[in-house]
Amino acid sequence: MVDLYQNEISDLEEQHGPYDRALLEPLGELANLYVENGILDRANSLLDRQLQLLHVSEGPDTFSQISILQSLIQNNLSANDIEAVTNNFENIQFVYLQNPDAT
Repeated sequence: MVDLYQNEISDLEEQHGPYDRALLEPLGELANLYVENGILDRANSLLDRQLQLLHVSEGPDTFSQISILQSLIQNNLSANDIEAVTNNFENIQFVYLQNPDAT
């Protein structure tokens, strides 16, 4: 299953480039697969890549990144990485501070 997602990601990168939004879904699915198998470092790398894609396509203060940040928080709690948890909570806070009319 991992190979299937990796191949899909590679194909999309070749067709559309490394920053295309089409990569978001297969990156997320592969990250979920890694989480299910307890491979949190790889999952976090993919989630970080999703964040990067969103920052490039939408900017650093969009609500669409909240679910990714929440997944990172869950993984970092499981890994007992409190500093990373704090950083991700601060990123969520930043999004809300940049969008005061949305709250």
